[in-house]
Amino acid sequence: MSQRFSAALIISLLPSLLWGCGGGGGSSSSSTTSATTTSSTALTITGTAPGTLIEAFCDNGAYYSTTSTDNNTSKHPFSLSVPAKIGCRLVVTTSENSSTEKLSTPIGFNDDSGTLRTRLMLGSSDSADLGHISVPTTRSSGAATDLDNDGVRDSPFVLDDNGGSNPLLSLDADGDGVRDYSDSDHGGYQYSSSVTDPLDADKDGLPNHLDSDYSAASDDSDKDGLPDAIDANSSNVSGENATFIDDLDGDGYHDDDSNKDGFHDDDADRDGYHDDDLDKDGYHDDDTNKDGYHDTDTDKDGYYDDDLDKDGYHD
Repeated sequence: MSQRFSAALIISLLPSLLWGCGGGGGSSSSSTTSATTTSSTALTITGTAPGTLIEAFCDNGAYYSTTSTDNNTSKHPFSLSVPAKIGCRLVVTTSENSSTEKLSTPIGFNDDSGTLRTRLMLGSSDSADLGHISVPTTRSSGAATDLDNDGVRDSPFVLDDNGGSNPLLSLDADGDGVRDYSDSDHGGYQYSSSVTDPLDADKDGLPNHLDSDYSAASDDSDKDGLPDAIDANSSNVSGENATFIDDLDGDGYHDDDSNKDGFHDDDADRDGYHDDDLDKDGYHDDDTNKDGYHDTDTDKDGYYDDDLDKDGYHD
């Protein structure tokens, strides 16, 4: 993609989710790199599970993964690396090396209204303990939660309903002094009825790429809901996250993505390109020097200088 460069920052997310391994608990850990935050502080999520692979799928398409450590108990610790200030969905998969027993389980947690949340964002100094994630180790043992036998749990595993720890009780992602559990915007940019969640189009708690009801576009290689043109990791390969040249504040989102839904504000048809990018080369057609900004955007905030309401269009 023409608007992405290899990233160099790693933010560590430690023991948090586990991915059960049908062929034995994993002992290695991997995480991807993405310049999605200006913080160099390691963020930690801790927890245990009965042997697992843990993945984080984030708003901008970034992908992070790790495997748990087999400590000869049913509670394997794990460590996952993710950036601050980026919304991510967590998925735990057990027996990941078996075509018949692999079971992917999206993780959820309730807020104080009882609303199920699956999008987790950490602030620059946050940490979270998810407790023990007691997911089934095989598809067979989890058959009651996967009635269509497609290898994906039919609904999210709710931590606070199953002996785990709700991370929202301790997090304050937007730093407003209100714990995310009671914060109406859930740490910033909780998608409302008027904003499409980029990674969960029908808002059923299942990420698009695991949802049998979701039909991905032909230019969405990883089927996550983000066109490849704006996806920071369109193949979901560990270590291949990228950063956008039009992300001067390093928050992981395009500078002209005011609602943090992964799309440019001036992308009405949500095809991954600016509406004025008729040749679909990844740049505004009036961006002659290919720096990611309109030529008439002198302050490089992602908007035309005469776009005072910052809706992505000339006033």
